[in-house]
Amino acid sequence: MSQEITERKRAEEALKLNEQRLEALLRLNQMADAPLDDITNFAMEEATLLTKSKIGYVAFMNEDETVLTMYAWSKTAMAECRINEKPRLYPVEATGLWGEAVRQTPTHHHQ
Repeated sequence: MSQEITERKRAEEALKLNEQRLEALLRLNQMADAPLDDITNFAMEEATLLTKSKIGYVAFMNEDETVLTMYAWSKTAMAECRINEKPRLYPVEATGLWGEAVRQTPTHHHQ
């Protein structure tokens, strides 16, 4: 009985998450003419909420995958990392733990 309730709750949570994700994508789609900063901030805040993350950021990588240009930081990231101004350039090699996911992604070279 309790397992059935647990599974039903899990299914309801998954459905709710899908609805929130869809709503975020629809709102993002309506922001096509908004300034880039507004779009990246919205995307980062929504992604942080949806993943229940404490820290989030949005960055663009240059073509040879050596430099990140930071466009949005979550408020917790800015507080924890004592960041004041943005956007900023970050050499991928010099990033701390937060850059590890980028460093570990296999590089795709297009010939």
